[in-house]
Amino acid sequence: VSPKTATMASQKEDGAFHSKKNEESKPPSSVKEAVSKGLLKADAIQSTYDNMAEEYLEMIKADESNEEAISPTHVALKKLCHLFFDHVEKGLLVDVGCGPGTNLLWLAKQEEFTRIDPPPALVGVDLSPEMIKLAKKESQNDANVEFRVGNMLQLDFDESSAVGMLNGCSIQHADLHGVKKTLSEAARVLMPRGILVLQFWIGDDAPLPGPEGATLIGWKLNTVRSAIRDSDDGLVLFDESQHVYEACDMPYEFFYKRKT
Repeated sequence: VSPKTATMASQKEDGAFHSKKNEESKPPSSVKEAVSKGLLKADAIQSTYDNMAEEYLEMIKADESNEEAISPTHVALKKLCHLFFDHVEKGLLVDVGCGPGTNLLWLAKQEEFTRIDPPPALVGVDLSPEMIKLAKKESQNDANVEFRVGNMLQLDFDESSAVGMLNGCSIQHADLHGVKKTLSEAARVLMPRGILVLQFWIGDDAPLPGPEGATLIGWKLNTVRSAIRDSDDGLVLFDESQHVYEACDMPYEFFYKRKT
């Protein structure tokens, strides 16, 4: 984590949240310590994001109102649309860890998405019921977008039902076993030639400053590359790109994986 990021009073962008209270408390020293303290358990993560859901959405809206700030996730979503535009059947596009739904609602209005004929259904999944409640409110019951409570380790979708999937920084809340399980679940749900965009914060395979009650893991690039390479789930890495979101000076990596 850069000094600028670690000392910010408050910042949330696609899965990261740093507050004044968190700034003064040290994160666990290792992934093992985070696991032993239960900071990577689903109930701890759910409770954390339930408690800060309203503030989380307010900060996203504040970021999006800044026309000079370009969200790395929005860049990746546009690329995702271009990647599967010409060669996929009708299916789902799933946002795993969707939070208050802002990424899918933004995508639904973009030319890159609206020109897909027929467009895939958009479904957002998040562990936090409060986040999903906000997402449904923000969508104003848009018939083309659905939001539901769910867990990335056990997705409630049929096999080979999704044409594309975004996982935006959700693997920050998992140990390496959880990362591998997340990849396996994505591969199960994706149809042949379906594409997964995996976004994560770059780190040293160690905890980062994060929301109180849970923790975030910053992953080394080679750790995630190895997890993909060593898996037998049919996901093939075919592209990757790195972005720095200027608002928090934090590097994000996007891995684009196609199911064979």
